[in-house]
Amino acid sequence: METTAYDKDGQTPAASPWAAVGVSSFDERLYQAFLNQPDAGMTGWALLTGSSPARVREVCDRLLALGLLQPPDSMGGIRAVDPRVAIRGLIRRRETESELLAATAEEMASAFEAGLLREEPSRLVEVASGEGAIAARLEEMYARAEYEVCLFDTPPYLGRVSDVDLEVR
Repeated sequence: METTAYDKDGQTPAASPWAAVGVSSFDERLYQAFLNQPDAGMTGWALLTGSSPARVREVCDRLLALGLLQPPDSMGGIRAVDPRVAIRGLIRRRETESELLAATAEEMASAFEAGLLREEPSRLVEVASGEGAIAARLEEMYARAEYEVCLFDTPPYLGRVSDVDLEVR
């Protein structure tokens, strides 16, 4: 007896790598049926997956949209796409979606920070005290800077003054 944990829809095993690219367990089973029995037809694939031909047709539309199946052409009926190509395409699509989400997060973070500044303008100025705190904060600012780091500084400075005599001429 199988004791796999499923997602909230009860379709995708929670630990399935297919879930990461939006493919349910039934989608995977049907795709496997296409790979193993390419000439089975709708009735055959329904038998292989334990489903109805109507559900197989419905899921075929989804697999076509995901790029796992090729549409029928003059050479024959619907066929599976090579898994190396199809899965690579699914991964690229998810990477693009993730990059768009990350960009959205950056935009939202900017709005969030602007809201914080409107709420508490004292955040515009940061005061760091102590050599360790100043050095750590400078390191962080330099690492995160995209263009420049501007700061006000007053003595005593972090670096030690050399033993060279400073003369006023």
